Amino acid sequence: MCLKHPCYERLNRIAASKPLRIFYGVILFLFVAFACYRLLQASNDLHAQKNARLEVIPNFQDNFIKYEVSSGANDIVAKINDALIQYETPNKNRQRCDNSFPSQNKSCDVDLNEFGPCTKENGYGYYRGSPCVFIKLKKLENWIPQCLNNSNPLPDDMPIYLKNYISNDHNRNQRAIWLSCSGEKDVDVEYVGKIEYYPSYGFPIYYFPSKNDESYLEPLIAVEFVKPQRGIAIFIKCKVWAQNLVETTIIKLSLD
Repeated sequence: MCLKHPCYERLNRIAASKPLRIFYGVILFLFVAFACYRLLQASNDLHAQKNARLEVIPNFQDNFIKYEVSSGANDIVAKINDALIQYETPNKNRQRCDNSFPSQNKSCDVDLNEFGPCTKENGYGYYRGSPCVFIKLKKLENWIPQCLNNSNPLPDDMPIYLKNYISNDHNRNQRAIWLSCSGEKDVDVEYVGKIEYYPSYGFPIYYFPSKNDESYLEPLIAVEFVKPQRGIAIFIKCKVWAQNLVETTIIKLSLD
């Protein structure tokens, strides 16, 4: 009696129809292919996150920095202090590099006194509503930078202020991996306001190639958000510029 059920008869006819079998087979294939694509995409995103070349200090989940200026900065300042301890620890195998590569078996030092107002003594600007973040270019094993300079046309999407800095006669011979930060969208540009960089716009080339020893310090740039709008979340996109490196990161900043 069940075999004569109308639903069963309809399914049986569908199964007997070759075009319909092909149609449903294609639908199943597309579904499986889409599921595999999503899994691969998620895996690639996780791999990219683990191998990101830019690190933001203070290091919070999703680079989300949220605090109250009047009372909530202590934990953030402490987090930055902890992250910079290695830069305060002397090492006999480090030397100051003034636009020159280090001696053999030496690494370049990072002088925290060159970061303008972004210092421990100033609370990195957090207590006065002008927070600083430190952008670290992480170790790139065996990577030799191909710097952008006036020898070749600069990228069309590079910010004008950075192009002008690179083109300036005083900086013409400076070789660096450049950094720019700006609001991700027009409204973010307005809310984030003025941005300053210390000690300059670039990671000097003499920090590369990186070394796998205790003396090596990954280079830093301090980025100061001078007077961001309070009471709103601001999205800031930071990007490094080199011929053979493409890397961006998003910082979410919220001051109350």
